Amino acid sequence: MSRPEFTSLVPALSKVLDRVGEGRLELSVSVCDTVEVQVLKNRVRLLESELEAEKAIRIRAENLFADESYLNNLLIDLCREQGVEVPKYMFKRKKS
Repeated sequence: MSRPEFTSLVPALSKVLDRVGEGRLELSVSVCDTVEVQVLKNRVRLLESELEAEKAIRIRAENLFADESYLNNLLIDLCREQGVEVPKYMFKRKKS
């Protein structure tokens, strides 16, 4: 199973393997998870959770708007069926 954090090593290891047989070969690898990396990982997790919360708010607003539009159209249709005149200004969008 390949690990994403090691994919950047593939080109370097490929070059090393190409040189096998040319003489002495020394390879030194160190992997560390510094405090800075941990802080950044935590920040990413926090930002991802904030993003999910904002997405939920947006989806709720979109659903409320869709429901309101549907109900408005039903009311307009009912008014027309009953012969109630619907004022023209209700169909114009307000300029923001």
